[in-house]
Amino acid sequence: MSSLTSNRRIGFTPARSTISTNRPQAAAPCTTATRQGETASSETPTGTFPRRILLPTRYTHLEPPRPLSAFNDDPIFNSKAAAAILGLTAECMKKWRQRNQGPDYIQYGEDGPVRYALSALMKFRAEYTVHIGERY
Repeated sequence: MSSLTSNRRIGFTPARSTISTNRPQAAAPCTTATRQGETASSETPTGTFPRRILLPTRYTHLEPPRPLSAFNDDPIFNSKAAAAILGLTAECMKKWRQRNQGPDYIQYGEDGPVRYALSALMKFRAEYTVHIGERY
């Protein structure tokens, strides 16, 4: 029985948990008894190590960035969105198309949907921008 009790730690106290800090605490020295009754001092952690978080593999394996050519530099808009860009109504855009006025547009088929390219809208806006002092 003496050999079983001699291997126990002497003076070991469990660590207190603190909520206010996430940093690991300093290791506290503890004394252990050896077989012949001698004591040896060693440093053991108090049990307050930072938590280890396992990340899913989708966050650890990053994909290479997509090439810039995959992005559309000149998106197209329907009549309502194009009118909002120019600060008009969709009805005004429709009247301008009937009178051959307004910005250039794309029409898919004879009675198909009408779309406006962003470059055409910006060009139209730039043509009708009034610069102060250059009017006459």
